[in-house]
Amino acid sequence: MATEAELDVAGELGAGAPLVGPASVPVRVPAPRWAYWYATWFGAGRSPIAPGTVGTLAALPCYFFLSMLRQPLAIGVVLALALLGVYAAEIIARDLGDDDPQIVVVDETVSVLLALCIAVPHSWWAVLAVVVIFRLLDIYKPGPIRLAERLKPAGLGIMADDLVAGLATGLVVHFTFL
Repeated sequence: MATEAELDVAGELGAGAPLVGPASVPVRVPAPRWAYWYATWFGAGRSPIAPGTVGTLAALPCYFFLSMLRQPLAIGVVLALALLGVYAAEIIARDLGDDDPQIVVVDETVSVLLALCIAVPHSWWAVLAVVVIFRLLDIYKPGPIRLAERLKPAGLGIMADDLVAGLATGLVVHFTFL
């Protein structure tokens, strides 16, 4: 009988991949495609250079549609996107066997949308300030942002640190620049 390692010569079974069927024949149940599309924000997370920044910038077209809504409704839409992001990020983290896969950028995307919806920037300079401050907080993770990153399950930790950074960014820009 072949071992799991012998059957996984191509490395297609991720760490902790669910196995179904008889113990001698592991079968990997793939993550749903929608989860990969959403978690990578429609492919932005597959950028070979700075996927987090690419994911952040990929949020901007979506923000211009959200900016047409009243602020409470726009924030509600973003929170719904965040809940779906927790779920998709958890699926992909499990599928890849990684607590924070680099291809998952829905956290950056949704969180910068939150920052923009809170700040309500009225100029390109203010939008740029939101993007730059958010990326700095996301990269350096001061204080509570670092603590939020440690939350479990993985999908919650992936999203939570960026949502805290997005909330902080939105408030700073709203009360400082506008």
